[in-house]
Amino acid sequence: MATKPTYEQLERKVRELEQGEAALKRAMEALIDSEKRSFEERELFLNEIGRMAKIGGWEHDLVTRKAKWTQGVYDIIEVEAGAEPPGVDEHLDFYPPEYRKPLEEAYWRTVEGEGPFELELQVNTSTGKQLWCRVHGEAVVEGGECTRMRGAFQDITERRTMTRF
Repeated sequence: MATKPTYEQLERKVRELEQGEAALKRAMEALIDSEKRSFEERELFLNEIGRMAKIGGWEHDLVTRKAKWTQGVYDIIEVEAGAEPPGVDEHLDFYPPEYRKPLEEAYWRTVEGEGPFELELQVNTSTGKQLWCRVHGEAVVEGGECTRMRGAFQDITERRTMTRF
């Protein structure tokens, strides 16, 4: 038959468990901090690559009608970083009128499940410059329904305006 532990033995065991719990908490905090640093480093790296390639990413939430942009889109469109990007209904305002309908049709066909789109269109920056951009878009389907659209946005002005010899 096992003997009952003494009060001192129980106290020692409780201290050991508390120390183990504190060590586990410190380890978890260090892991979270490491992951946060890794995420920030990856984000900086991706933003730098996007700047070099003149490319950014966008996402439209079809439920909230709000948008998200990566730094690359802010840079291309010449909008101050952190400003609220235009939502699902307002993003067309950056395009000259003759490019709005083709983009809108491709966008909504993708929402309806006809597959991703890729278009080359002119776009106006917030400072009035006119650029050529390649716009990619794809549906994000959750529960059988398109809830978000996301894609890439690349400034291709230099390529489009190069003179061939």
